[in-house]
Amino acid sequence: PDMVAQHDLLARTAELVDAGTVRTTLAQRHEGLTPENLQRAHDEVADGHMVGKVVLEVQGPVRGTPTSPGYRAPRACARPARRPAGAAMPAEPTTVPARGAR
Repeated sequence: PDMVAQHDLLARTAELVDAGTVRTTLAQRHEGLTPENLQRAHDEVADGHMVGKVVLEVQGPVRGTPTSPGYRAPRACARPARRPAGAAMPAEPTTVPARGAR
């Protein structure tokens, strides 16, 4: 993606928001990620009469995110084995018979 173009689009969007030309669709905001707020937000959406978005606002780091205390990044996936330098590619691709085929 073109970072300069993205910057220009975000700057223009900010201008439109500041001017009141573009408005948020925020309908409800609930503070705290609690069972009660989750139920309340679910009920508001499930009711079918809501226009806009519901936000559950959480203060501080959320457990399991890179900014939370004790966060450990997931291990990288194992790499496939590499061919030794100078090794030739197989002449024919290796195929696996379809399940049930002999």
